[in-house]
Amino acid sequence: MARPLVRRFEGIFPRLHRRAAQLAMLRARYQLEQRGELWVFAYGSLLWRPCYRAVEVWPATLSAYARRLCVWTVEARGTPAHPGLGLGLEARLGARCRGAVHRIPRAQWKQALRALWARELWTAIYVPRWLRVTTPAGPVSALTFVVDTANSQYAGELNEADAVAYIRQAHGQLGSCTDYVMATDRALRQAGFNDSHLRAVATKLRVID
Repeated sequence: MARPLVRRFEGIFPRLHRRAAQLAMLRARYQLEQRGELWVFAYGSLLWRPCYRAVEVWPATLSAYARRLCVWTVEARGTPAHPGLGLGLEARLGARCRGAVHRIPRAQWKQALRALWARELWTAIYVPRWLRVTTPAGPVSALTFVVDTANSQYAGELNEADAVAYIRQAHGQLGSCTDYVMATDRALRQAGFNDSHLRAVATKLRVID
């Protein structure tokens, strides 16, 4: 069932509780030591604005997940009065998400995880998971941030016209929501990927410009 198309906000979403973030970090560090290597799956702004240095970058495909403009952003790319939309990964049977995996050297693991937690776990909308992605060099298990569809920050199934309307009006601490969508679409096209959902929204934004 589709979520409501319009939600009114009276304030910003609450930060993820510090203790919950710390526990998630400890779990990630333990799992990382067991795995012996850190790959990060980039599907949105990490494609064009990573917060770490990668020593390897491969095109990658994640099955059973779809990239969607389904996350309300009321700080980074919007405000409570004019919320924007951010990208999230939603579990969907038969779906495929094309992106990239970045390998982080061991000496930078701690720094990279801290940067990712500060960036992706402001609130509880994203959940860190290790998911299997395929690459030209074979499959790898990558740290991936998926959307929690039960969280109130989840925007649901907005149609393209509504998504464009929200994105066009939204500006936040990191700039305009339009720039965010355009930059991600450009990064995907430069990598040779076609995301029909993002492409359609970006095309309408460009026509309006």
